[in-house]
Amino acid sequence: MDDPWVKAVEKLYDLTEAGKLRWDKVDTFTATPMPVGKVYSATVSGRRIVVYETRRPIYVRPPNPIASLFESFPKPPAPTTEAEIVIQFVDDQWQPQWQWPGTSEVWKLWDSIKFQVAAGPGFLEALLAT
Repeated sequence: MDDPWVKAVEKLYDLTEAGKLRWDKVDTFTATPMPVGKVYSATVSGRRIVVYETRRPIYVRPPNPIASLFESFPKPPAPTTEAEIVIQFVDDQWQPQWQWPGTSEVWKLWDSIKFQVAAGPGFLEALLAT
């Protein structure tokens, strides 16, 4: 059984690549989880969605748990972060309404959005035409 959210992200990617879906940079946006860079928005089927990168905490175990048994004060796992792409529905005041389930396809969509907003397709066509 195919996941409909995977298909939805693939559809956003296809529409973006075909130039049928236009993304705009959002200057002010506050959400949870917090964005760590640019936020992009588009309207799809009458719904405003945003896509952005965030960092979520992950905890790494010490490299040698046996050695930590012999320390007088074992060190806790070292906190670190991992990049994650978030897609959310937002309302007219840019307040997040619901976060889409995560899929691995979001990274392909993320790259396509950044390329489109950077005017990549027009640049490439103009460069190759000269």
